[in-house]
Amino acid sequence: MDYKSLLESLGIQTRLGRCHLKLAYEYVEEQKSHLYEEEFFSLAAFSETPMLKWIKTMHSKSALSEENMIIVEILTEMYKKLDKLERILTHQDQNLLPLSHEARLGFVGHDALCLDERQSFGEIVGQGMIYARVFVPLFPERIVGIFAKVLHPQIAKIDHIHIKNRTYFDTFVADCERSMILDTKSLDTTQTKGSHNV
Repeated sequence: MDYKSLLESLGIQTRLGRCHLKLAYEYVEEQKSHLYEEEFFSLAAFSETPMLKWIKTMHSKSALSEENMIIVEILTEMYKKLDKLERILTHQDQNLLPLSHEARLGFVGHDALCLDERQSFGEIVGQGMIYARVFVPLFPERIVGIFAKVLHPQIAKIDHIHIKNRTYFDTFVADCERSMILDTKSLDTTQTKGSHNV
């Protein structure tokens, strides 16, 4: 499936990267919209802990010596493990709203969620807004809440991501796009070498 052309036909201009992420989502009924909004804001608030801010600042300072960068990397890994342990102990993941549907993303854009072509949003196409949760593995790992409109069985147009998660999400999209380009170049090089050896 040519997702880029499909997105353009739907009026969505966005960069696109291949990914393999699980998506949980629910059609937003008006009487329950406040529940999804509460979770949306709480997920964004959790992403801005003082420790995370400090680690991100240290990562961004290219002037750090090699020894200090190793220390920051060790602290980062320790923080990841402590964060996971805290979520288990406080049952944080269990406090998330139950969402009826699960699917797998095949591509992601700055303004679009693209399901794997074997998946489908089904009967909710064109029915209004969905609330979606996606676990993004970019450091710091976090669950991002997204409001989106389903325009096609495989395409949802992102309507709203919290400002605290927007830069983080855009960085993930750029990483996916970069990896896809590198994979394509690597495959082309391998095929070219193979043809020369025939």
